[in-house]
Amino acid sequence: MNEWVVFKEVVGNMEADIIKGKLEAYDIPVQIAGEAYSRIAGLEHGEMSFVKILIPRKYLERAKKIFEEGA
Repeated sequence: MNEWVVFKEVVGNMEADIIKGKLEAYDIPVQIAGEAYSRIAGLEHGEMSFVKILIPRKYLERAKKIFEEGA
């Protein structure tokens, strides 16, 4: 079983989409939580606009390295 963990929590869908695309480019599976509500409400700031980026735990260290190195 692959446990999904929060990789990042960001404000708004634009940043979430960019991070998701980068992770997927490195073949890291991604799920987004909170995206639907944020899009419907049109929120890009405030507590209700937070979007969680989830990845399988086994990819966590790899994803951190990708973003640390700015690859």
